[in-house]
Formats: sequence, C-alpha cells, structure tokens
Amino acid sequence: MIFSKYGFAFHVGNDVALYNSLRMKPIYLSDNKFKKIKETVDKNVKLSQDLKCEIDELIKYKILVKEGDDEKILNFVKSVIPQPQINVCYFILSEQCNLACKYCFLGNNNQKKRKRFKKENMSKQTAMDGILFFIKQLESANFDENSKPTILFYGGELLLNFKTLVFIVNKINELKKSCKVLEKVEFDLITNGLLLNKQRLLKLNELGVNIGISIDGCNNETNKMRVDIGGNFVFEKIIQKLDLAKSLGVPVSLSVTLT
Repeated sequence: MIFSKYGFAFHVGNDVALYNSLRMKPIYLSDNKFKKIKETVDKNVKLSQDLKCEIDELIKYKILVKEGDDEKILNFVKSVIPQPQINVCYFILSEQCNLACKYCFLGNNNQKKRKRFKKENMSKQTAMDGILFFIKQLESANFDENSKPTILFYGGELLLNFKTLVFIVNKINELKKSCKVLEKVEFDLITNGLLLNKQRLLKLNELGVNIGISIDGCNNETNKMRVDIGGNFVFEKIIQKLDLAKSLGVPVSLSVTLT
C-alpha cells in the first residue's frame, strides 16, 4: 500500500487529520499512530496488526491505496460529475457605492481605488445584451427544466441604478412567454438598504424580487465596519429601512458579514 497522491495530512497539536481530496472524508489519528503507519508504508514492510482498525479506515477512504488505484479513483469521480450548467447571472448595476465599509474587498474604502470605479451605471442596452447572453448560455448548457435560473443584482450599490433593475425584470418577465429557459427564473438583490423607500420596496415586492439587506449585528458596535464615506455609523438608518419593510409587509432577508 502507498499513500494516495491526492491525500493530505494536517497536524494540529498531537493529532493528524487526513483526507483524500477526491473523497473529502476526513480521518483523524494521533500523531504517534500516523508516524508509525507512515514509517511502515515508506519502508514497504508488513503493516502492523495493532493498527489494523486505523489502516482499514485509511484504505476505505482511499488515503492508502494500491499502485495504480489513484487513476481509477480519478476516472470514477470524473464519470459521476454532472455536466456544467450555468443558471446564475450577476448584473453589476453600478460600481459606485454610498458606503465605505472598512472590510470592502472592492476597495470602496480606499480613495485611490474608488476613483478607478466607473461613474457610469449599467445602461439598458448593456442590460439587454446581458439578458440575451444569459439566455444563450442557458440554452446551450444542457438546461434542466426543473432548475430555477437566478438573476442576482449586485454592485457597488445596485439601487443607484434602480431604473435599469426594473427594466431587466420587466424585460425578462416579458420574455418568459416565449423563452422556456426563463419560465422559472428568480430575482435576488443584495443592498445596503439606505436607498430603499416606500415606493421602491413596494415596487420590488410587486416585481417578485427577493430583497437581501446587509447588516452585521444588532448594534453599532457589531456594525462598526459598516460606515458611510465620512466614516459615520449607518446602523440606525438600516434599522429604519427594516422597520419600513416590516410595516409594508415586504419580506426581506439579511446579508451578514462576520468579522
């Protein structure tokens, strides 16, 4: 027996976690037992009977294999992987943002990076091109009639371009009548919520758009990373938007960043 070339070992204190990256089932051993097994395998000597239970588990989960087994396992895994199916489309409606969250991975909290973001929002023509491209991908990727394609609106802050969002939803709802791949499409958005008002909340609800609002906890302390361009907390303002949605009967979910 040999250790699979797809096998990995992670040492934590006096313990070792092993797994085969093609199987992803972890096996845990004491460091002492792992060293004994590794020494036995490396020297190609008879495996010790007092480690039989552990060795059987390593063989079962393909961490220990026979010569040539790795290719067989890889070919089996390839044979059961489904064909890729594209069913999610992101529309980045605006690169601009009205916040400067301290953990922003795009760099909205950095003046130098912020200047590089496009000031022009997505046009209706670009949106239309995106819709047609998404339809083309759905139709050419072994589309499953039971799947639900998703349109996800994102940014920057996507509500800086609310008109284009409404245009996209209306256009797709119109195309549903003649385009089978769009029949079960769903719409999601993630917003910081500050640009929501009564009219927009009701409109999004009417259009069937699922609303996710970003908030990181229950007070200013847990939301101290979420600030506006001036560095001011926005927690209380977001709470007001959540209360407004609740009073209108508009369901929202929460998008939480843990730090």
